[in-house]
This record gives sequence, C-alpha cells and structure tokens, in this order.
Amino acid sequence: MIILLLGAPGAGKGTQAALLNKKYGLKHISTGDLLREEIKNNTPVGKKAAAIMESGALVPDDMILGLLKNALNAGGKGIILDGYPRTAAQARELDRLIKAMGEKIKAVVNIKLSEEEIVNRIIMRRQCKKCGNIFNLRFMKNFDGKCPKCGSGDVYQRPDDNEAAAKHRLEVYRAQTAPVVEFFKDKDFYKEVDGIRPAEKVFEEISKFIEK
Repeated sequence: MIILLLGAPGAGKGTQAALLNKKYGLKHISTGDLLREEIKNNTPVGKKAAAIMESGALVPDDMILGLLKNALNAGGKGIILDGYPRTAAQARELDRLIKAMGEKIKAVVNIKLSEEEIVNRIIMRRQCKKCGNIFNLRFMKNFDGKCPKCGSGDVYQRPDDNEAAAKHRLEVYRAQTAPVVEFFKDKDFYKEVDGIRPAEKVFEEISKFIEK
C-alpha cells in the first residue's frame, strides 16, 4: 500500500502519517529522513548528498527516487510518503517508478487549510529536544512547558517556525508544490480533506477513503 500525503506546511501531514502508521502498520517516509540516514551511515549516496547539501544545492531527483525505490523494496505493509513529491516533475517520475515496480498508489490525500490557519499553526508549533516530538500549543489545554510525549522540559520553538518564514514557505508551496495537486486531482485515488477539524475526524475520513 502506497499513500501520499499532500498539503502546505503545517497542514497536519505528520500527525496523519503517525495515525496511519499506528492503524495500518505503514512505514512513514520523509525524503529528508532518508537522506539524513544515508549521511549518518556514511554511505556512498550519503557522502554525495552531504557534499551537495553543503554547497547549498538541491539533491537531484534521481538520487531521491533511488532512495525511495530502496524503501519500497524493503518490504512491509506499505509506505506513507509525507511531503513528496514536491514538484510536478517529481510526481511524474514517482508515478513512473511505482508503475515500473508493479505497485499502485492506494491514495493521494490533500489536506486543505486556509493560509491564516496554517500560519497560526506553524508559529504555535514546538519541538522536544530530548525525543524529537513535534506538537502544537493550539491543540493543548493547560500546557505545563513539558513535552506531552516524554515529559521533558527541554521544549523549544524551531527558528523557522515564525510568521515571516511561514509565509515564505507558503509562497514556495504555491509556486512549486501546488502543481502536484493538478497532476493527481483527476485520479480516482485522489481525495481532498478539510484539515481545520480535529485530527481524529480528519483521520476518520482518510481511513474511510482508503478502505472503500
């Protein structure tokens, strides 16, 4: 099973990926995580990627697709791709790769939110330095300054989780990633969901679509 989660930064893709992982046993894959793992393990791909990233350039699509192919070949019940593809060109290449492997995309879910709500969510986002958990103060009652997952008090706001950076990321999203929606929206496995609702309600709608 292959599921793609689309949506602007702050739309809730990570939250839904975690819920999908828990219910269906699908592996949550972020291309950024795949690259960091290769770099950490000092593999040939990791060395090449590190040099490219250090120069400020973007890692080429063929390298990303190679990592995704390895992930798809790793077995398991399936994968959730979070935040990839980011461009229409990447969408076309990913579609070709999946078909060449004899696989099918089960669902492409686009989580929709207003720009105002996205900015508000991003600036209220926090991360735990100890366990890496990312959570949002907007959805918490009586926040005590501690991570809701591990209880650590070492919680911080990431440098790019501010209003100016959030608006810039939305501009980039509209210019680059919105065309991905155009590529998939006429497919019968494409679904738009309203992300303003509680995460559980959004997940319920996604689950029904996957299982139909």
